[in-house]
Amino acid sequence: HYACYYGHIDVIEEILNYSKDDEYFLEKSNIQSNEGKTPLMLALSNCSKQKEVLDIFMKYNAIDFNICDYSGENIFNYIEKNIPNYVNTIYK
Repeated sequence: HYACYYGHIDVIEEILNYSKDDEYFLEKSNIQSNEGKTPLMLALSNCSKQKEVLDIFMKYNAIDFNICDYSGENIFNYIEKNIPNYVNTIYK
């Protein structure tokens, strides 16, 4: 959570790369904070390197799109609010 919150790209990449073969990789990559936020949700709402963090999580298929925070918002809501038009660039 800390690395994502502050946008420590190298640390995020190392953690995801190191644990990518773990049986519980997806669950560990999306562990929720006391507010229900995943590390990626924290990055999207707080750090200045939002797109880079999102790209890394996508590279490692480390996003559970079904998780909602405790206010009911999912990762698509965070992307829409913090990186406008990003989803449109994926499907072009």
